Amino acid sequence: MQIRILLTVTLFVGVGMLSNNAFAQAVEKIYAANSCDTGTDEIGGLAADNSGMFHSSSLEFGNAGDQSITKRAGFDDGVVFTCPITRQKINSSRGAKFSVFVEKNSSGDNVNCQISSRRPHNGALVSSGVRATAPGSPAGQYRLVRSIAPSSTFGHYSLECQLDGFPDLHSYIIREF
Repeated sequence: MQIRILLTVTLFVGVGMLSNNAFAQAVEKIYAANSCDTGTDEIGGLAADNSGMFHSSSLEFGNAGDQSITKRAGFDDGVVFTCPITRQKINSSRGAKFSVFVEKNSSGDNVNCQISSRRPHNGALVSSGVRATAPGSPAGQYRLVRSIAPSSTFGHYSLECQLDGFPDLHSYIIREF
């Protein structure tokens, strides 16, 4: 009888240890760039029609199946796009890492992205980080990566990217720790 009780306790403790390790794992989510928006009617913002396609006076979207965005000619540089992030680990204060996938079509194109963590009750900044393509760097594909820590439990993350020139913003990944 004592051996059974000991085995039961050992199994219970073992299961508890496994569940704690499972919560410690990082969670990653991939987003299409066409979920980003300027948030201003002046620039055009993004609007969806019944087909599910997105249209904007300031943005162009890739061919069918391509969910990238490119700023159209005739619009000023420095347009800032806010890209949504849905928290997966709201109880964590261990931070996050972003990866933004961009393509520079010329050496004059530049992309500057910033991730921020803010408190839920007052929006106060907890931490932030910036990553950008180097001015004058050659045309090509780039991955901008930056981590921030700590983050606010129950707070929110925001990702903002500024496009100068006519680069393509393809997708972004948020990894929460």
